[in-house]
Amino acid sequence: MKSQNSTQEVQFQVYEKPEARTLIEKTKRELGDSAKEAGKRDAESSLPRKSDNFLPYIGHLLISVQELINSLRSIHKADENVAQAVTTQERILQQARNERNEIQTKYSKAEGEYQTHKDGFPSVLAIIISVIILLLGLMEGGISVQAIRAFIPHYVFALLTSMVYGLSLTILAHQVITWWYMGKSQIMKWLIRILIIGGISGAFFMMGLLRSGQIHLANLSLEESGSATIFTYADREEALLFTLISWLVFLPAVLLTKFAPTKTQWIGIFKARNQKKALKEIEAKLQEQKDRIATTQREIENLKAFEISRNRAAIRDEEDALSLVEHVKSHYVQINIRYRLDKGSFPSCFEKELHYPLTTYFYNPKSLKK
Repeated sequence: MKSQNSTQEVQFQVYEKPEARTLIEKTKRELGDSAKEAGKRDAESSLPRKSDNFLPYIGHLLISVQELINSLRSIHKADENVAQAVTTQERILQQARNERNEIQTKYSKAEGEYQTHKDGFPSVLAIIISVIILLLGLMEGGISVQAIRAFIPHYVFALLTSMVYGLSLTILAHQVITWWYMGKSQIMKWLIRILIIGGISGAFFMMGLLRSGQIHLANLSLEESGSATIFTYADREEALLFTLISWLVFLPAVLLTKFAPTKTQWIGIFKARNQKKALKEIEAKLQEQKDRIATTQREIENLKAFEISRNRAAIRDEEDALSLVEHVKSHYVQINIRYRLDKGSFPSCFEKELHYPLTTYFYNPKSLKK
């Protein structure tokens, strides 16, 4: 057996104890030789006698059989912790199943929440619409850089201010839709709409005047500029053209906000993304737990199979050890008969079954008679 990640991988198919077989064969040879010597020695003294009990003549040899069984027990005992390992793995398996059930419950709950949020506003469409509206707002800010330089001469700072102006227009584009449908009566609604169009157009016209005046003022010499204001050099037609261009950029942004997700839908989109991420994490943990359960089950099966294989090998070795009782008897009787002086009379104990109590640890027959 070898340990791996708190579990045991058992190669039960190759379970062998060659030292056990070597010890059995060695003991068998030694007992055979000792039985022959004892049989010859007793035969020369006309022993055993006709009515004698057979056991005292070979009992000292059969002690070696019990010693062999004890030695085999020690050899196979090294793997007796398999049963305890099985119990440990079964406890780990039950714990893993409990954890899997808990994770499965969390997964089902998270999946339900994800299904609820994912059916809302499509996140890809929301991002595309929002990016377009943002770009339109920044574009509006970009074409207003010259107008902003009328009061912020430094180009870099003016550019940064124009970006802020563009972001403000992006926010305004969202707010226009809300204002557009305000008013309880039809007259109030039209009044609000006229104010919206007039106010935004006025702001664009003012920016157009600043832009036109700034451009013309930049092309004048100091003597020509005099003490006149920037609006003196502004072209009204250019300002109106700038107003039209601004509306061409701003109006699509306003119209797109009608299709953009609401605040509630944005919250749902972010919740769906977070829930999807959490769902993947739970799914990974669940799969890890399932793999752990499958691995533990295989280990338990291997351990149990290993236990069966070990028991079979131990039982086989003890059966071979028990057969040495008959082996000793047969060798003793054969030599004793050959060297007996009285060839016509043999002890009756040679024909009787030999009863010798032996303690076994794996082999448990109903009777140990040999």
